[in-house]
Amino acid sequence: MDGSALLKEKHRPRRCDREHFEGTADRLQAIWGYTTTAVVHPGMSGVFYSRTRCEIERVLNRYCLEKPYLLFVGTWEPRKGLQRLVAAFADLVEHRLLRDHQLVLIGDRGWKDQAIAELLKNQERIRPLGFVDDDSLSALYSGADALVLPSTYEGFGMPVLEARACGTRVVTTDIPELREAGGHDAIYVPPTVDGIRDGILRALKSDRPKPLDNME
Repeated sequence: MDGSALLKEKHRPRRCDREHFEGTADRLQAIWGYTTTAVVHPGMSGVFYSRTRCEIERVLNRYCLEKPYLLFVGTWEPRKGLQRLVAAFADLVEHRLLRDHQLVLIGDRGWKDQAIAELLKNQERIRPLGFVDDDSLSALYSGADALVLPSTYEGFGMPVLEARACGTRVVTTDIPELREAGGHDAIYVPPTVDGIRDGILRALKSDRPKPLDNME
């Protein structure tokens, strides 16, 4: 048995009676040959819904933000695709395809984040806010022109579901977990600078989707 086979055997799951996400269940079937007996979808807080103009303005004032803006929600780490998003945003600004938009980053710094931090230096139109409470986040989703989440791997992709509940356009990666969260409302792109760039432009030309019923 070679090294890769030994590693696979070492990490082989012992039971797969229940899994939380369809995408993960599919990966278990493809890699390990296990079939789950049930898929349990994650619940979403009732705080995420489309907010009024006054609620949005109050939160924007608190963080010294103005419309229009794009939103990223997630930890700063390589799998989230933040470096490619920053590069795509910078390219759109340079070519004057985003004349006024800011890119607002919600989430804490993570592992291997130094390259991202360096990339953000001297980027006046990118606003890292760090942690934001859910009530404020709901308003930020509601006021955003789009959530952009170009992640290459997710367990499910809760920000996509939360954004949909707030009636926000979504640009995200074409992987099973994010398709599960995004449904038919999201714009799916390859996780490349060009893919993200084109997805943002498509989103800005599209109508805002109807807010997802949080009880669905």
